[in-house]
Amino acid sequence: MAFLSVRAIHPNNLFWVPQREDIEKIRDLYFPNTAVLVYRNNRIITKIMEDNFIPSSIIELETKEKNGVYISPEIITVNGSLSVLTDTNGRGWELKAGNSVEYVFEKYKSEVVEYQNILIGYVKDGVLNPSQKFDQLKGNYNLTIEESGRYYFYIINASSDTIALKEGELRLTKHN
Repeated sequence: MAFLSVRAIHPNNLFWVPQREDIEKIRDLYFPNTAVLVYRNNRIITKIMEDNFIPSSIIELETKEKNGVYISPEIITVNGSLSVLTDTNGRGWELKAGNSVEYVFEKYKSEVVEYQNILIGYVKDGVLNPSQKFDQLKGNYNLTIEESGRYYFYIINASSDTIALKEGELRLTKHN
């Protein structure tokens, strides 16, 4: 089932709605007297398997390849935002069972909150799969691919504060 993203014009609410005809019902129920904008399906994410999560925004971040390592840009994220890493051409990575992935990241230290929670996970063939939580300033996300397919990797800001991430490194180890 394909999902549409719907954003109310005011307070940053984003809903995933299963059928186009349900949009008016949801608008009338939750946003009476409010116009609702409908966006095309997200080209990368068609289904979310992360419990109780609706992103406030989705942004694609194209990586740069250097000596076989994909470098993600520095980013500043707000609570609830979802950042999707893509390859150098804005696509995902075609990976096979047995391949492994490591994403190494570092956050800038916050002066406001002690723990800056981020969630890191993957999107496979359009499905955003459950994430792993990281609250330390530095960390590694590791994944062994179980099923072949097109993969993207994502970061969700799960902190109450904005989070700034330094350039990260995505390493893919492909096995035949």
